[in-house]
Amino acid sequence: MIEIVKEIKNTKSPSGSTPTGNSPKTGDSTNIWLPILLAVLSACGIGGVIWYKKKKGKRKTETGIGQTQVAKG
Repeated sequence: MIEIVKEIKNTKSPSGSTPTGNSPKTGDSTNIWLPILLAVLSACGIGGVIWYKKKKGKRKTETGIGQTQVAKG
């Protein structure tokens, strides 16, 4: 049987090699506010289109515009 033993020492690394802050460096420098802003604007746009379509549809039925008549025959 072969046994491999390695001794591990808990030493501090030099101050220049550790990243600042508690979060690890991932290399991703994406600004998170841009996708959030685009998502909010998209949701507002979709909501506005739905609101406009409902308002436009209500106006047509109230005034009688857009109602189809079925020919009896």
